[in-house]
Amino acid sequence: MNTAFQVKLLNDHRTLARQKLTTLGPDDSKRPLYEKHIAELDEKIAALGGDRD
Repeated sequence: MNTAFQVKLLNDHRTLARQKLTTLGPDDSKRPLYEKHIAELDEKIAALGGDRD
């Protein structure tokens, strides 16, 4: 799998996680998990030299 494809895949995962985050209430117990996951995806994207969508 090439780097550009990996970045695209990670960006797709990030988009889905952000969409889910918008459906959660401010007090939802899953909110911190999604925020953490998005931050981890951001780090992986940056490490591959990609830009976040």
